[in-house]
Amino acid sequence: MEVYNNIIHMLEQSKSGLLTNEVSEKLGLERHTASKYLQILKEKGLINAREIGKAKLWLLSNDSKLEQLKKISDKLGINLDNLFSALAHDIVVIDKNKKIIIGKTKCDEKKCEICIGKKTLVTGKEQKLMIPSKNKHLELISSPIKDDKGKIIGIIEFSRRLK
Repeated sequence: MEVYNNIIHMLEQSKSGLLTNEVSEKLGLERHTASKYLQILKEKGLINAREIGKAKLWLLSNDSKLEQLKKISDKLGINLDNLFSALAHDIVVIDKNKKIIIGKTKCDEKKCEICIGKKTLVTGKEQKLMIPSKNKHLELISSPIKDDKGKIIGIIEFSRRLK
């Protein structure tokens, strides 16, 4: 798994992608071995290749980092949806297009007076909301997820019932 992570990290650091021989040199692998690792990552949808003559230029897939996290966890057999659902509190990861990437929710922004997730996407700041009820209160927290450049790529929402 470490080789796969190293390849992804190298491609993240590269602005214009890497050729197969560059990947093999950086990893200290034979070109043929590096090519096999790259092909597996391509089949998983994590990277793409562009033909340049006889060479291949490898680039990260256009998916967001959140989509990549989901794909990697699925390929490793780690079902993050089930993991998150097993927790005592609801945790959901949502991309900037409001698509649920990880977790399950019954959230319906039309029913909420105020959607703190939308507010987090707009302001880039953590939002908290306490919804009182007769028996238990519902605490909602929405925090931004940012890429390496500080751009918001999604949110993580946390909710729990309080006595």
